[in-house]
Amino acid sequence: MDDLPSAPARNPAPPVRIAEYDGGSAAGPTGAADAAEQPDRRAHLHAMPKAELHLHLDGSLRIETALDLARTRGVDAPRDGAGIRAVLVAPMPCRNQAELLRAFDLPIALMQDADALERITAELVETKAAENVR
Repeated sequence: MDDLPSAPARNPAPPVRIAEYDGGSAAGPTGAADAAEQPDRRAHLHAMPKAELHLHLDGSLRIETALDLARTRGVDAPRDGAGIRAVLVAPMPCRNQAELLRAFDLPIALMQDADALERITAELVETKAAENVR
């Protein structure tokens, strides 16, 4: 038993989550950090390589793309950013699964031709590359 490696020392500080820096206070998640450190931490987190664990193409449309595709394909949809965002983003929390799935109705209607699928896919790859997803 003496020749087993010892467990690595545990860091008592909680892990830093990207979401805390995207919507958190200027002082950071603990409130103790200097506000001037915030951009450095955000840049560091952004630069870290990431893996996408799960996503749906029909849940990844850019607002501008949805507006353009709806307009050019004659799909009945709001014609402004706020209106189309309200249709594309499910309310949280959802009352039931049907309410959640309604957020996919418009994307599915917009993704009915090869050009739209190619555009949406290319934009998603571009977005993920900018987020340093490998």
